[in-house]
Amino acid sequence: MLSILNSLFITGMIYLIFGGFLYIFQKGFFNGIVYSLKRFRRSTAQGKYVSQFDDLDDTKEAHEELSVIRSYRVTRSLLVIGGLLLIISLALSYLLYT
Repeated sequence: MLSILNSLFITGMIYLIFGGFLYIFQKGFFNGIVYSLKRFRRSTAQGKYVSQFDDLDDTKEAHEELSVIRSYRVTRSLLVIGGLLLIISLALSYLLYT
């Protein structure tokens, strides 16, 4: 029974971590960091030369770049399933081992 509870807890944590990461990513937390790294790359002499040959540095204005929001359909389900698995594993471990 202990191995089942452990596997439930670990699976719930994995789902919750991936769901949380997707939630943070889709809300645009990393957009500012990516924008500033692109701007920094274009500000160096070597970066200007390299940016002529690739399309990584298609940097637009800040209001255009930062307003891009990605949406993932699995985010909510990962958070709900992970939370439920965690609650079930914690409740069962409390009931069985106390």
